[in-house]
Amino acid sequence: MKFYTVVLLIATSITLIQCAQPRNLSGGQKDTSSPKVLHLSPKNLSTNFTGTSIAMDFDEYVKIMSLASELVVSPPLSYPVEYRMKGKRVFFDIRDTLKANTTYNFNFGTAIVDLNEGNSLDSNLFVISTGDFIDSGLIYGSVKDAYTQKPVENATVILYHHTADSALYNGNPLYVTKTDNEGAYQLRFLNNTEYQIFVLATPGENFKYVPLTKVGFRKETLKPDGTIPINFSVFEELDTAQYISKEFSKEHFSFVVSTNIDLKEPSFKFWPINDTMNYIIEEIRSDSFKIWIPGDKKIDTVEVYITDESGFSDTAKISMSERKMFYKKLKRKKETASPVKVNIGTKNGVHHYFDTLRLSFSRPLDHWKVDSMLFVQGTDTMAMKKAIQTGIIEVKIPETKRGTSRQLRSIAVTHEWEPSTDYAFIFNSGSFIDIINQTNDTTILKFKTKNFEDYGSFRFTVKVPNYDQPLLLQLLNSKGEFLRDYKIKSGDEVYHELAIPGTYKFRLILDRNGNNKWDTGDLSKGIQPEEMVYYSGTVDIRANWDMEETWKVDIK
Repeated sequence: MKFYTVVLLIATSITLIQCAQPRNLSGGQKDTSSPKVLHLSPKNLSTNFTGTSIAMDFDEYVKIMSLASELVVSPPLSYPVEYRMKGKRVFFDIRDTLKANTTYNFNFGTAIVDLNEGNSLDSNLFVISTGDFIDSGLIYGSVKDAYTQKPVENATVILYHHTADSALYNGNPLYVTKTDNEGAYQLRFLNNTEYQIFVLATPGENFKYVPLTKVGFRKETLKPDGTIPINFSVFEELDTAQYISKEFSKEHFSFVVSTNIDLKEPSFKFWPINDTMNYIIEEIRSDSFKIWIPGDKKIDTVEVYITDESGFSDTAKISMSERKMFYKKLKRKKETASPVKVNIGTKNGVHHYFDTLRLSFSRPLDHWKVDSMLFVQGTDTMAMKKAIQTGIIEVKIPETKRGTSRQLRSIAVTHEWEPSTDYAFIFNSGSFIDIINQTNDTTILKFKTKNFEDYGSFRFTVKVPNYDQPLLLQLLNSKGEFLRDYKIKSGDEVYHELAIPGTYKFRLILDRNGNNKWDTGDLSKGIQPEEMVYYSGTVDIRANWDMEETWKVDIK
């Protein structure tokens, strides 16, 4: 056999062997196309409909997903639409007797999808009329949350006849639709008459309003002429029925009591009360309080009777069953079982030299031992006692029995802090003794200050044309968390000389009643929530840089 013939046979064999190797099966490109309707019976936009079902023929096999929640029919039907499938044909059966001379919208949402990939029907609105013509009225717009100003997805927009009394509380609207993922909605093919319009974030049965859920409304009636968008801000009303919402104890020396709404000048009475008990009330918020219980170690149950100026009164009963055991173990071990913790409110170990420094504690203090403390500035170390006696440092232990955590569990340290300097506090074990006679472990707190040039400044001017009522400008961090607020009027300039570099945001409350807070709406009184406007950009503060910005706010 000739040489080139042998080579050819070997090459062919290798090729055949390679071709015979097992390979992964490929399904090809993923199907991203939506199923298409080839035939409708009756046809879309048909008139004089008298049937009881709608038949759809598709170009592929489909499945029906969550029809009860996805399908929205306007006007609403009394009975749910049911479906039957035969090959690539789906029958939607209508159990109601349809009203005469009425246009019906069937919005299938994402209920119809293809069998394999779950692609939803690209055209999901089906319209028929039991009369001679299709109504052509249109109402459209958007829905946002009144506080966050973010779009509200899947909210229900509802139309009632303009003469329907207490319509939202009774249910059974004329037309309904839902908002998309951008908060937009459309009510199409409407009868040309006057309507009341509402929005419910989570409607109840028969689209009734469920109290304390988010709602939006328009006081004026409207016709569906589609000339301008009808936009809504949904809000949650205040719960006017006051009650204690939480009462619990997670510690052996305190418990928490919360009410569902803010209290006005609350008063507290405790049981048991005796010469050894001295309750300390920490105001977490105006609707939440933490009660510290120094004194009698045998107490296992506490009752607190709360009243306020509005006439509210209620009693909380808190079990402190593990309190006795805690003190027994503490006595038996003769050692600190729960040391009081002390920390300093700095971020990344930096204290801003123009601020007051605060030491905070895990529990209120009873007393301290200054002889066990040291103060370090740069390379110099000084006894805290001497620093206090000479006025280099000014501190004062809290003595109040009621107040915020700052007033009860922190100490303000006043000192002429120098820029670009290293500092430290050294608190030896036993320096601080708290209300349950527990002490701290040895703690070293190091921090430093920066130079003046490490800070920036900003001038921020707010202008709201044709508005002369109070404004509340709020400064937020980059995550949208509240930092501080400024009481201003249109045209005022907010100046911050020593601003910490970073990215900030602003929001503005049109504080029409001047109470220095945002107020929600009231459906029964027809009161809309106060307008909240967010600055569209961000404020970037850079070191050693002056930033100036003017915000012109357009309101309707």
